[in-house]
Amino acid sequence: MLPEAYYNRPELYPDLVIYWKYFMDISSSRSAGMGIECLKISEIKAYCDLIGVETAAERLLIMRRVCIIDDEVVKYHQKENSKEK
Repeated sequence: MLPEAYYNRPELYPDLVIYWKYFMDISSSRSAGMGIECLKISEIKAYCDLIGVETAAERLLIMRRVCIIDDEVVKYHQKENSKEK
């Protein structure tokens, strides 16, 4: 049986799924420490280089959308960590 969160998860718009994939790819480079840290812009830039994104407009869009996802993930982890204390 899957956890309840699985059944209550939000559905992504099809045109936003690619940004979730980018986030998941970039997130693996996240620094580990006492808590979860925000992704570094340099990591997003390096990822854009890796996948061949050349225009500034595309890079900015990827950066903004990945950062929005990352902000929510960081907030979630901070909230969960504060519950444990």
